[in-house]
Amino acid sequence: MASLQPPLIIIDNKGSQRTSKSIVGGSPPAATWFDDDNRHFVALSVRRDGADGGSGGSLVSGMSSVDSLVIAGEAEGQNEDGDVEDESEVVQYQAYGLPDKNNGIQYDRKSLVTEIAIAFRLPYQLANVETSVDDDTYATEPTITFTRRIPILAKFSGKIEGVRFLAMQFTNTMVRVATVEDEQGSGSGGRGGTKHWTVDLSFDPNPIASNPSSLPSFRGSTRNLFAKHEGVDVGSTTIIGGGVLWCRRGDSVNLILVTSTSVLVYEMNTVKKQMIKTQVFPLESASSFWYEPKSRTLIIGSYKKRRSASEEDVTSDELPFPNVFMEMKTLFFADETTVDTFPTFSVGTLRELVPSDKEDCETAASENDEDRSNVVLPTDISVVNCYDKVFCVELGSLGFGQGIGLTELNRDSGSVKVRQHRTKPLSGDSTHIDASCVGVMDNLLVIFLKEDKFTLFLDVADLFSNDKKVFRECIEEPGEKKCEDISFYDESLSFLAPSYFLNTAGQGLLYEVKLSVPDLLRLIPSSACIVPFLLRRNAPREVLRACAVDRITNLIETNDLTTLKGWLEVFVEQYSRSESAIKWDMESTVTLLPCASLLELNRLAMLDHVSVSSSCGPVITQTEMLQLVLIKQAMLALKEGKTEKLEDILALAIDYMIEIERRFLFPCVALQCLVVALLWKTGENTELCSFLSTQEAQWSITRRRRQLELPTSNRLYSDSPGAVAFAETLFLIATHDTPDLMQCSNTTKQKLMSHATTILIGCGAISQLTKCLLSEGQLNEAMAVCSRRFKKSVDNSNSCDEGTRAVDFFRVAVEKASRMPRLGDRVKTFYHLCYFLKNWDPSAFVVEPRKIILSWHSSADDRNSAAVEESILAHAYPFPDNLFGGKQSISSKRLRSMFGYSSYI
Repeated sequence: MASLQPPLIIIDNKGSQRTSKSIVGGSPPAATWFDDDNRHFVALSVRRDGADGGSGGSLVSGMSSVDSLVIAGEAEGQNEDGDVEDESEVVQYQAYGLPDKNNGIQYDRKSLVTEIAIAFRLPYQLANVETSVDDDTYATEPTITFTRRIPILAKFSGKIEGVRFLAMQFTNTMVRVATVEDEQGSGSGGRGGTKHWTVDLSFDPNPIASNPSSLPSFRGSTRNLFAKHEGVDVGSTTIIGGGVLWCRRGDSVNLILVTSTSVLVYEMNTVKKQMIKTQVFPLESASSFWYEPKSRTLIIGSYKKRRSASEEDVTSDELPFPNVFMEMKTLFFADETTVDTFPTFSVGTLRELVPSDKEDCETAASENDEDRSNVVLPTDISVVNCYDKVFCVELGSLGFGQGIGLTELNRDSGSVKVRQHRTKPLSGDSTHIDASCVGVMDNLLVIFLKEDKFTLFLDVADLFSNDKKVFRECIEEPGEKKCEDISFYDESLSFLAPSYFLNTAGQGLLYEVKLSVPDLLRLIPSSACIVPFLLRRNAPREVLRACAVDRITNLIETNDLTTLKGWLEVFVEQYSRSESAIKWDMESTVTLLPCASLLELNRLAMLDHVSVSSSCGPVITQTEMLQLVLIKQAMLALKEGKTEKLEDILALAIDYMIEIERRFLFPCVALQCLVVALLWKTGENTELCSFLSTQEAQWSITRRRRQLELPTSNRLYSDSPGAVAFAETLFLIATHDTPDLMQCSNTTKQKLMSHATTILIGCGAISQLTKCLLSEGQLNEAMAVCSRRFKKSVDNSNSCDEGTRAVDFFRVAVEKASRMPRLGDRVKTFYHLCYFLKNWDPSAFVVEPRKIILSWHSSADDRNSAAVEESILAHAYPFPDNLFGGKQSISSKRLRSMFGYSSYI
């Protein structure tokens, strides 16, 4: 849910801010403007008596206000440059920004901090306005006092090479630009530059330079000889409200004026100290504009009239539409010189009228008086930035307050995508600027409806998704959540994009709106596929993951597997677009193999801790799905002895694996291991054998296609990290004896071990395969595998790893021979072993002297001892004479001699 945070004081009058000329503080400013580009408030200080450069106090004067005659040069007294010589006065501007939360400063009462504080001179006509005070009945003339002239708008530019600019709009045609230079490298203090520029569309759209204390003269401008300027109709072109914008493009800064007939772009050259008109974009009767500063996107709207259709083209079932709509032109300000224009699109074209109002609409159209409830107004339109994409939002796009129209402007592809989302009627006076407010919080589109006192949340990523399984409805939050006895539905609050509310009473309070994801989830049905929505939120991944797992677990507990299978499709579809997540999964899931085997249920507590790389993005990785859902739920089912639940987890795991393979992705080894373990635990002999055969067939096809140099999207086991560990785990599953719910047959066990053998041979892991075969007493198979490796060896040398040495083979041979009933079979086994070991591990037959005691009946000093020579194998393992008829038997003596055992021991 959304809630107001404790407010910030915009201007704290208890302190004071020192500028280059004077000290400002102690009184409220004359005017304040909010700059949505720089996220700060620009304040003009009040005029004080005795101000520097001014006569101060009250006086009798006939000074007029700013008018065209003065600017045109009709005033008396001009200097050599043509500037009007007049008295001037110092004005002071400041910019208040949000405090830095990381600067370590503790505030008793949080307030905005001063980012910029400047003072410079302006002509009296621009700095002040006269007011008459008739407070003395005996005076012959009224007393004239001066107060600060409040511009329509004041905006600071960004800093370029230590210089910034201040644009002040005084009339609907005139803008004055002042240069603001840093004062000795200070970040906030500054002084006015030596040059100002003035643009007055009533005379000339080109800027005229002048001294700070002088008004320019347009009379001497040779450029004014031309009767018409491109995109400007001198005398009728005006600046649209708020149409003074600063735009930083690379290493330059531009001033943009949005007028009724064109968009004018001026470049501020800090090196040559010039302001030059560089670009003009003509418009047709522009009525409104919207600017998104992050992407530097400007959208201008112009009203158009629909062409009337003939009666034959309209059927009785068709609904009439308004005759007036708004055509939108888009400009993307790219680098220093490039401006990308966009194909025009329209809003307000789908505002249907209900059949009962059809006759009224036709009457209104015939009288050329459109029904305003179905005509798009500028207050219905907003431009927002979500997920670094620009969207044009139209409230009430389907007529009578119903529907939200979204237009995505894709700058890279130059395309326009439109979505219409039907909603219940959004009531409220559409002509009131704050009746409905559109903002962005955590990339969520947020619509505050003051009259109905509820808030709508909409995720544009889901709305523009082609997957209909994701949740794409508006989330409605009714009621009020107050902060200090005020809520964002209060009439005294004004909305400031993207997520602030302003209360101008007193010193001014700024409230920031915060989003609580857990509270927001309570408004969404439990069956809604909300996990992708969750993962896109700007919150700790642990919190988002916990919310997602709770919803998935709830579906498992309620046995709603049909819904959950639909969710799996969504998870995998979004996962398939993240190459970094796929790569990370292949390496990270190897550590899950011991848990995925379901052999050690005491590892259950370890599954709660998972760390996912930030590069994976807002997707559910295979690691998270396995560790937090599938493996965990399978272990719980085994502990509780719930066979049905275990079968449900098996079905989910198989579906999850199928969805991954459908998108030509490779399931991680831990997922394959879990599927095998679940099939083994549930006694699904046929299904497990079929699964293993399918895997081997795919591997054989892939290997053959690679040999033929044919394209293939499948992988070999040797391409997958952890394939060796996976095969070793399969051996453990096949040989682990536990009192589980059900066990597979011995045939399935052999099939599983054969599959693991195939993987290890394919990976070239002969040593690991040998260990696994020896651990299962499969001596002949182990010798066959090692013999093939020995034959392929070029230098006929072999280094035996731990667990594959001669003593390991000998030990297994003894265990195998002890189970043979016939002496001949035992002798035959050891004959084959001796021949194999002399090739595999010849170092075991190296003879070394060994000291033995011949008599134990004497004292320690008199014991008879002798040195005998035996093989290293004989030193490591005693010879099993009992298997061959005793030590004196012919077979035993012969075998002893073959393996290097002494007859004296």
